[in-house]
Amino acid sequence: MLLFALTVFFTIIVVRNAWITDDAYITFRTVDNFINGYGLRWNIANRVQAYTNPLWMFLVSLIYYVTREIYFSVLLLSIIISLATVWLFVSHLTVNAINGILGVAVFSFSQAFISYSTSGLENPLTHFILTVFLILYYRLSLTPGRQDKLKNIFFLMLCCSLGTLNRMDTFLLFAPPITYIIIKNRKNSWLVVLLGLAPFIVWELFSLLYYGFPFPNTAYAKLNTCIPQFELTKQGFYYFINSLNWDPITLFIITSATLYSLVLFSKNPRNFFVAVGISLYLIYIVGIGGDFMSGRFFTAPLLCSVVLLGRAQLRSLPYGLCLLSILLILGLSSSRSPVKIDEHFHGKGISENGISDEHGYYYPFCGLLTANRDRNMPTYAHVKDGEKARRRGPRTVVKEATGMFAFYAGPDVHIIDLFGLGDPLLARLPVKSPTDWRIGHFYRTLPVGYLSSVTGNNFISDPSLAKYWNKIYTVTSGKLFTWKRFKEIFNFNTGRNDYLIDEYCAREYHVFKPYKLSTVKPEGTSWNAPGVVVLNRHGIGIKIDRHDIVDNTFSVSLNGGDKYVIAYYKKTKEIARQQLDVSQAPSGRLVHWQGMICPEALDNSFNLIRIFPVSGSGKYSIGHFSLKNFSIVKNLSEINKAKIEGTPWNEPGNIVFKKKGLLIQLGKYVYTEAIEISADNNDTYQIIYLRDGLNIGTSVVPKKKIDYGLSTRTIDVPGEVARQGYNILCVTPLDGDGIYSIGHVRLKN
Repeated sequence: MLLFALTVFFTIIVVRNAWITDDAYITFRTVDNFINGYGLRWNIANRVQAYTNPLWMFLVSLIYYVTREIYFSVLLLSIIISLATVWLFVSHLTVNAINGILGVAVFSFSQAFISYSTSGLENPLTHFILTVFLILYYRLSLTPGRQDKLKNIFFLMLCCSLGTLNRMDTFLLFAPPITYIIIKNRKNSWLVVLLGLAPFIVWELFSLLYYGFPFPNTAYAKLNTCIPQFELTKQGFYYFINSLNWDPITLFIITSATLYSLVLFSKNPRNFFVAVGISLYLIYIVGIGGDFMSGRFFTAPLLCSVVLLGRAQLRSLPYGLCLLSILLILGLSSSRSPVKIDEHFHGKGISENGISDEHGYYYPFCGLLTANRDRNMPTYAHVKDGEKARRRGPRTVVKEATGMFAFYAGPDVHIIDLFGLGDPLLARLPVKSPTDWRIGHFYRTLPVGYLSSVTGNNFISDPSLAKYWNKIYTVTSGKLFTWKRFKEIFNFNTGRNDYLIDEYCAREYHVFKPYKLSTVKPEGTSWNAPGVVVLNRHGIGIKIDRHDIVDNTFSVSLNGGDKYVIAYYKKTKEIARQQLDVSQAPSGRLVHWQGMICPEALDNSFNLIRIFPVSGSGKYSIGHFSLKNFSIVKNLSEINKAKIEGTPWNEPGNIVFKKKGLLIQLGKYVYTEAIEISADNNDTYQIIYLRDGLNIGTSVVPKKKIDYGLSTRTIDVPGEVARQGYNILCVTPLDGDGIYSIGHVRLKN
């Protein structure tokens, strides 16, 4: 009776929240083409795997073949699978009724789990397979001599194989428990393991043969972005923060159950290895930058965490009721709690970090409770746009959001997806802007001539990219069984064709030799004066040889009023970047920026620098760039020990140089109004004050003649410089005998 009541409660909430997201229709387009005899293709002109969920795709195809209707069929399928998952959990994975109630409460109050128990995505099937896997995992006997042990290991591996086939990254959840079982059953188990993995192995071989690649095209589109790993990791943490803000119960349960199981390894090693799988998956989520769909990637680890909760031995009924009270408070505290949703539900939209409430956004157009017999579902505007495109007949269309539009446009409309999800060429090109991106939405620039080349003749203007497209076309549209195609499949999967993309990118932003930009332009030079390089949004590249890097500093002049990025590359991989902000300087005139090369770039032997604008006046330009700037770089603490007047100019500890000068890092913004400096008595120097590399003022250090050696001078800092604050000093010679020396530099109040 309790099992029935819990299942009914969960059913009501799932049905009230049921919906279909636009992204699901990316898979549905392949399903439609497959059932209508065009093969497993997104565009019928080429073989491209635009879906990440082969097992779900085949299951939906089976239902679609029978019903020839997608919206209600997939919703019903998802609801049935989700109910089966909860029923299996309560009946097979809980140790008592309290644990069952707590588990169903978590499922019901978790916005993420309820939202993606339908949605049209593969999550319900992942939940079901994980549940069956964990039932087998906890039931598998480790007692030596059991005759049924190998059979159970086979079914355990089969679940792992099917789960990975449904979504490849969930292998991280399966791997630690599988490893534990294999270690405990080392003898005679390897053949069984391979047999269990057979479905996934067969699919990978088919994918390599049919598509030419082992991974979905979406993986190449989302992982081949040239966005620094640090930026993706930061975005991954934003994904966690978003979940805590919008759906606190989900991460609370995941964190609590995982930490509890990791700490109590000795009491229950099986729980420990499930918790290790959850931890690996969470690390993976951070590493890839999370997702643009709030909570979507947390549903599978949540299910595993609830199973850990379901198997916990609660001390007493009051203890269980206390936990249930906490769950109720967390679950009902959110304005978007699943139990509060009705047909008028509308969500929060998109957060400032690009993470969206997909369920709330699409529910008014795609929610089950909004359906009625007077209109077809879904009612989203892209459906009508797609139907209109279908009526216009065969054509090529360039689109951004390609789910519902693509499905309803039909097979005769070839769609170029600017995010690259369904396009084999764009998926392998760098993103349009390495700074202006949203997670999961990485725009590509449409190459000149590509629009006319997608279905036949090659009109791409860039010679390297044209050659690359010919090779892609051979793999994705050529005859399946030819040696030429097999050769290109090998070349693509071993990186032997990547040089063509490198050549294309080098032309996309013009690459200079350093000497071409070495002539320093005076500050105040017009942004488009002769000799100044005017930039487009791609900026420029500067080819660097190892002998060009004489120290860890650089100098550049840029148009004021703008923000730029300097990115360092090793071959085609970006390894570091830093922002050059000259937005406070007057626009239309060059300003100088002195800076330090990123340590990560120096450590990784960069060979290309790219400078490109990210915002500003639109008058983007660069006057000069030089790595040969300062011969010596010091921290202030290294040179602030006072030297007495008359100290020999070449005494050990003094800084001796000829032309290029000294750069002093202060370590923080300082606002002192005077500087004490000891320098060779018969030379004149200039102090340049920098704030994060931007020149904000200068002072002259005049000669102070004494009989011999260093003389000490106190220099007033310009008032405006002291008010703004500065964190770098550059000391350069203006006049003297050609050999210059600095004894010490101290800040004075």
